[in-house]
Parts: sequence; structure tokens; C-alpha cells
Amino acid sequence: MQMFYVDEAGKCLGCFDGPEEHHPYGNATPVAAAPVDAGAQLWQGGAWVWPIAPVRVAKIAAIKQRLAQALRLVPCPLAGNRPIQLDMESQGNIGDATQQASVVKASAGLIAWPQRMIDKGWRMADNTWYPLPTPDSMISLGLWAAHAVELRRDVAWSHIDAVRALNEPAAVEAYDIETGW
Repeated sequence: MQMFYVDEAGKCLGCFDGPEEHHPYGNATPVAAAPVDAGAQLWQGGAWVWPIAPVRVAKIAAIKQRLAQALRLVPCPLAGNRPIQLDMESQGNIGDATQQASVVKASAGLIAWPQRMIDKGWRMADNTWYPLPTPDSMISLGLWAAHAVELRRDVAWSHIDAVRALNEPAAVEAYDIETGW
């Protein structure tokens, strides 16, 4: 019968399908149950378990995906709660336009606010336009967007910190990342 052999830490050293007294793993403990992944799982408390590191990495990746989802369509109160995209690319675009608005405002009339911004404004996620008749209107949108992103990043960091504080793989797997968004 094939047996798996584990060291004191529960790490699988290998398997052997012969008489137990002939196995090549020294003082290792024989285990009859087969792991899903002998190179990654550990034998603990009579069962194969995933070590906490890969479980934690997977949960943190899920939190980051959840953050990206939370930033895709954000209701914007300045635009009557129409959705705005705050993904990484959109954050850069909003930041650039806000910086441009700040330069126009600081120029005290030497640089004109672009006619395109006056005529159309900002393209919202629902393909409507949010009017930006003045540099101040763009600055307001940019400041609101930065705040909205920061709030969602804070939620993500709270979840990541909580996951990092957990010491059991099962607790990490069971941790609910859906609260607070």
C-alpha cells in the first residue's frame, strides 16, 4: 500500500509503495491519506492542510480584485449619482484633468479653460456628459474622485490587515471580504 511520509513539521517528504520497514525516509511518520498537492500541503492534526502563506496570498488577491470591482462604477453625487469610472486608468485621466484645471485657475486668465470641457465636460460611465464649465468644477470632481478612491482603498487595506493578522488557513479562507464596500 502506498504511504506518504512526513517530517515533524508535516511536510511531505515523498511516498513509498513497499514494505514500511524499507521506506527511505528515516524517522518520518507514515500517512495513508494522499494530499492534493504533496509539495505544498502540510499534514496537521490528522489531515492535509494548505499552509497559511498561499491561502493568505489568494485571499489578498481576491481583496485586490474586489477593490478593482468597487472602483469600476462609483455613484458620483456631483453628477446626480450617475456612475463614474475610478479604475486606475480613469484615476490618471481625472488627475491629469484636475491638474490642468489647477494650472488654468492659477494662470489668472492667461490660459483658457478648454472649450471642449465647457461644451461637453467629463464622460461618465453611462455615456452621458457631466458639465465642467469652469476649472473649479473639474477641481471639485477631481477632489471628490480622490476621496472616493481613498475610501475604497481604506476598506481594502482594512481587509488585508485583518487577513494578515489571522493565523489559521481555515480562518483566512473563511474571512468575508464583502463587508464595508
